[in-house]
Amino acid sequence: MFLIMAGLSEKEIAKKVNRTIRTVKFHKSNILQKNDCTTTREFIMLAKEHKWQFYIPPIFVKIQYIIE
Repeated sequence: MFLIMAGLSEKEIAKKVNRTIRTVKFHKSNILQKNDCTTTREFIMLAKEHKWQFYIPPIFVKIQYIIE
């Protein structure tokens, strides 16, 4: 969901998570279906309504230190 919300294409998502495009399409289809959405745009609108866009999976967060 995070990568869909980030606006990545299926090809970009597949490359980022090291999976085939077919696998990404399968999971994306399941996500849309479980949320009663027919399009990615509809899903993104629903996610924004529910404020799901604020979740960032830990794997995509880089730990950085601030040195003053």
